[in-house]
Amino acid sequence: MKRAGIISGIVLIGIAYVLGFWPQYQKAQESRRQVEQMTADLSGAQAQVRLYQLQNSLIAVVRQTNQKNYGQASTLSTKFFDDARTEEQRQADPKIKAALASILQQRDAVIGALAKGDPGALGLLEPLDSTMFQIVNEAPVSASTP
Repeated sequence: MKRAGIISGIVLIGIAYVLGFWPQYQKAQESRRQVEQMTADLSGAQAQVRLYQLQNSLIAVVRQTNQKNYGQASTLSTKFFDDARTEEQRQADPKIKAALASILQQRDAVIGALAKGDPGALGLLEPLDSTMFQIVNEAPVSASTP
């Protein structure tokens, strides 16, 4: 009789443990899933911000070129192309990678024209601006699920 009572007590303790453990385990699993989703959303948002910053850098180059501040435009364009190269290497999206690669192909021509103070540099920047506009507007934006 004592043995049956001890076994019954152990079984009841085991059942109580499982009943207390399982809901907490499920909550922990759901929390992990939410953290993974939020981390993915954050990475997507950070990538989008980097693309907007890149576009803003190019706009600054165009503005300085319009104002015939070729020295400043040259400095800004060097930074723009360096940042574009970094972003191209970071990108997972093949379309964005290809578009950034096409922008990078114009690096020497743009920097050379700006270094010479060539007014034609503006004509070289316009297609880059269009490409950058397409990149920013076509880049996937991750939306957080509640």
